[in-house]
Amino acid sequence: MKHLGLLLLFPLLSTLVLSSFAKEGELPRGSLVFKAADAKKDGNTHAWAFKAERWGMYEVRAAYSSEKETSATVTLGDTKFGDTLAAGENSIANLDRRYLAGQGKQTLEIFTDANITYLLLEPAPEGGEITQGEDGDIELASKDALTHSVKMRYEPKANKNCLGFWANHEDWAEWSFGVTNGGVFEVEITQGCGGGGGSDVAVHVGEQTLNFVVEDTGGWQNWKARKIGTVTLEPGPASLQIKPKNKKGGAVMDIHKIRLVKRAAKK
Repeated sequence: MKHLGLLLLFPLLSTLVLSSFAKEGELPRGSLVFKAADAKKDGNTHAWAFKAERWGMYEVRAAYSSEKETSATVTLGDTKFGDTLAAGENSIANLDRRYLAGQGKQTLEIFTDANITYLLLEPAPEGGEITQGEDGDIELASKDALTHSVKMRYEPKANKNCLGFWANHEDWAEWSFGVTNGGVFEVEITQGCGGGGGSDVAVHVGEQTLNFVVEDTGGWQNWKARKIGTVTLEPGPASLQIKPKNKKGGAVMDIHKIRLVKRAAKK
């Protein structure tokens, strides 16, 4: 887990020392950790009741030990899925990527004869791989973002299709993508805001930082495309992070998409 962030811990969880996960780095903001010691146990079933702050896509991982290969069946809300756990001590398994459909009261269960240490729900993007277009432009759709967030999330309804619920200014979003044709790119953010605007926001692309102030567009989904500056990208893997510095009003903004528009090379 390469992303850095903070743990979101619900009251039912005790203070955790996440030795297996932590050795790969801290967990992304908004991750949910379920310790075996806090579970309700019935034979080979561990069950937790919890309150979800946000809906969205999550990677489901397990820390466990088992002397032999065995199976595991997970129930998250109304969905059930399974996978095979390899034999090993202090192992970590990526079980699946699953959508948590609602917020509020939720349930999580795992059925296995492996010795479970804890389960992890880690925020994940809801879209697919981001590729550079033939025209050189790169489009970062809201559904393709990894949200490091407690409240902010992707809103899938057709009239929204955005990152919204940005009520906590410490929440932030990140897009990872590949650059095949490098150069200078104009950064264009399509944002909406119906709460007065005024929040200060930073956009980070590698060591490059662009700053802008959120504009009130007359409505949260009343989109306005704004050019905020240029960045230089070399061929290879890249990422863009958008991090509010503060929040003015009830929420920072909604984001529909970000476009990196490639400038023509000078002759």
